[in-house]
Amino acid sequence: MNEKTKKLTRSKNVTTKKNTQVMVTSAILLALGLVLHMIIPSAGIKPDFLLACMFIAITLTDNKKQVFAITIVSGILTAMTTNFPAGQLPSMIDKFLSGFLFLMIYRSINNRKSINTIHIGIISAISTLFSGVIFLTSVFILGKIMGLVDVMTIFERGFYPMITLIVLPTSIANGFFAGLLNKIINLKKY
Repeated sequence: MNEKTKKLTRSKNVTTKKNTQVMVTSAILLALGLVLHMIIPSAGIKPDFLLACMFIAITLTDNKKQVFAITIVSGILTAMTTNFPAGQLPSMIDKFLSGFLFLMIYRSINNRKSINTIHIGIISAISTLFSGVIFLTSVFILGKIMGLVDVMTIFERGFYPMITLIVLPTSIANGFFAGLLNKIINLKKY
């Protein structure tokens, strides 16, 4: 085996090991998010701390295929545990879109300067707000199309009370939680 082949083999082994570490850490983060999602009490709609875990998992990879897998798995896990009427498909839609929004913002800031815990918290809060709006809009449209009385009853007072009472506080909480998770993950690296 010549030197070039040996270097290529070592490079592939390092890449495979890194990808495995990313996916294992992501799986642990998503499991943590799932447990939190299941134990948080619900009043029809509940805060989604699985999002914060998903966002931190996204920071661990540069690979769009892995981000795609992370967002899809997050959407499925949330869909399986949602109590919101007709919330299954909207859960998958909002995870996918908010995950890639997070990635886009994260990369644009990371290209200009070093990202810190505060940046992660702010990007997570923005992405959570976006996720909540996408979720509520998707549920409303689906409820309207399917004529679901339960969904229409929830939206009798409009979007603003739900955004103000649930989505906004969840965004702030996810910002803090994601910042904390980011700090813990970065401590693990050193």
